[in-house]
Amino acid sequence: MKFAIKLIVIAFLSFSMGIVCASPLLVSELNITPWITHVQGPTAKMDVEVIYANFTLENTNYPLTADRGPTISYYVVVNITNPSDFVSSLTRVEFLAAQKVENSSEISGLSTAGALWEEAGVWMEGKWYNLTLVDVSGPVFDMSGKMSSGIHVLPGQEYWIQGVQLYDRYVNGILVATYLNMNGTWIDVTDKVNVTHPSLDNGFQANVLVADEIHNFENVAIRDYPGNGTVVDPLPGLAMRTVYHLVGEGLFNNSWTPHHSRLILISGSWELRKPFANTTPVLALQSGKLTFKTMAANFVESMAGFSNNTVTDTWSDTTELKQVQLTQSESGFIYNPFSLSENVFQVDKWNVEVNIRGEMP
Repeated sequence: MKFAIKLIVIAFLSFSMGIVCASPLLVSELNITPWITHVQGPTAKMDVEVIYANFTLENTNYPLTADRGPTISYYVVVNITNPSDFVSSLTRVEFLAAQKVENSSEISGLSTAGALWEEAGVWMEGKWYNLTLVDVSGPVFDMSGKMSSGIHVLPGQEYWIQGVQLYDRYVNGILVATYLNMNGTWIDVTDKVNVTHPSLDNGFQANVLVADEIHNFENVAIRDYPGNGTVVDPLPGLAMRTVYHLVGEGLFNNSWTPHHSRLILISGSWELRKPFANTTPVLALQSGKLTFKTMAANFVESMAGFSNNTVTDTWSDTTELKQVQLTQSESGFIYNPFSLSENVFQVDKWNVEVNIRGEMP
């Protein structure tokens, strides 16, 4: 199927505006989002390590209902180090504890996955395509893998871009098909376009969550939240929590100097509730064997930039995945490789950074 995208666009707009096609509307007159070129700049790929974790259980004798149930609390200290020669800004820290956490690419029987991406243009069947009408959606597939709907441009939400939008479909980590957005309609172009496909971010899959918390560090000049330390809990009975910290002048300093380490606190609690939870998180914690997944994301602010429709990317992230053995004591279920006690931790006024009284052994 061949499309002359530019000619179709010009002719359509010319007729709709009462302009004769012999004097077509110029592409430069359309409201088109220009193509943004990304170039890789320097990064500060931070090191991340959990050095202490304490989990406590409360109300374990409560029957699990929609209104009450056991409560899991956690107090986790994460060591984050900037090994680079650049000052780096911390943007996000994630901590997840579960009975089991696996890289999705290593899970047998993994179902389908997809990657939505853009290119400056593609050659297909001798034609160059570099302008299209898009929204933010990708194609939808049914259980058999057949595309059930390929039209996703919603009235009032579409916009024109320089470049093209593509979608790669994977089955069990293997690329099986590529689709091209032709002005709102997704067309199967597998083996018809010559492109360099981005690598698939398989992510992780967790089984029986015990804790799941994300800390975002937002510049006060960019985002407006009700206050520092704003917590967002999605629903009662879910382990997921998101905490927003404002950064900037007079607020928490999220800049890591070169070769410097700082400790970040991840602490919170969640109450098990039906229908979203059962008692398996309690059993997983009582077993004493958990897997931690900890991630820190950052960017080198001084080297990042935007000029002449070109973005210099300096963003990077690091993930630590490790299985741990917890020790049960009167104060909780503890992971403590450095033999620290919780009373040596001194938390700052933002409830973000931790200092240790005295030296670590």
